[in-house]
Amino acid sequence: MELPAGHRIPDDEIDFKSLGKRARSILIYPFSLIASSKTSLIIFLAAATALSISSKFIIPKTYKSSFVVRPSDIYDKLYLKVLADIPILLKQHDLEGLAGTLQLDSHTVASISDISYASSSFKSGADSLNFVEVVIKTTDYTQFVPIQNGILNYLENNPYYLKIKTLQKEQITLAMQQVNTDLLKLDSMKLLQLRNNERQIGSTTLFLNNLINPADIYTAAAERMDKKSKLLAQLAFIDRFQLIKPCVITKVPSYPPRILVVCLYLVPLSVFLCFIFLLFRQFFRAKRA
Repeated sequence: MELPAGHRIPDDEIDFKSLGKRARSILIYPFSLIASSKTSLIIFLAAATALSISSKFIIPKTYKSSFVVRPSDIYDKLYLKVLADIPILLKQHDLEGLAGTLQLDSHTVASISDISYASSSFKSGADSLNFVEVVIKTTDYTQFVPIQNGILNYLENNPYYLKIKTLQKEQITLAMQQVNTDLLKLDSMKLLQLRNNERQIGSTTLFLNNLINPADIYTAAAERMDKKSKLLAQLAFIDRFQLIKPCVITKVPSYPPRILVVCLYLVPLSVFLCFIFLLFRQFFRAKRA
């Protein structure tokens, strides 16, 4: 509906139709400006594509892998404080200190891009949930295993954990010696009973044969063998930290990303830069005119 001639819109009313036209012109203006100079747009898109392809070959490749470790003591959380020193040394670029800490050569340490870890946030009372995942980023995928072993050795050789490990190993060794001694004595008693059974009833050793029950000897021997198997299991897991999942050696770099992914970022950026370029060019042309 058109307004009569000379009729004005009151100042306290809003002309939504006029605002809609202005908003539309503002939204369409960047696209119309870019469409008016297709040559510039093609140049920017070509530059973005060339940069995406060249970045795949120019930027150093970084490989990523991780391993999971858990302490033998399911309630232990102090090892996280010990492990926290490694990322700090790396962030401070103290490669010499990091090489000494992990007992690695300079080439291996120089290939490390980043080391981080994430521990489980669950209660330490749950046996299978007290673990930590150590993430390694390196420029040489062949160094995953040496770096992993260096971190494990660093944890194991910590003075506190090494003292506990040494004490437990001595205790297991003493218990194993006692079990072996008992088994030898029990074998001697078995042999003595077998010999006594072959002698005559009037033998002087018959009293010893009747005094000791053969079933008790075999029961004691079975108990000692069970204890020995448990001690062997403890000795096999004497390390304070157990490797749950080792590093998987992957030859596919995690960075830089694929060319298509880079294009998805650079192409919209190149269109925006093209608009800024055309906007400034139009501004300077208008200023000169």
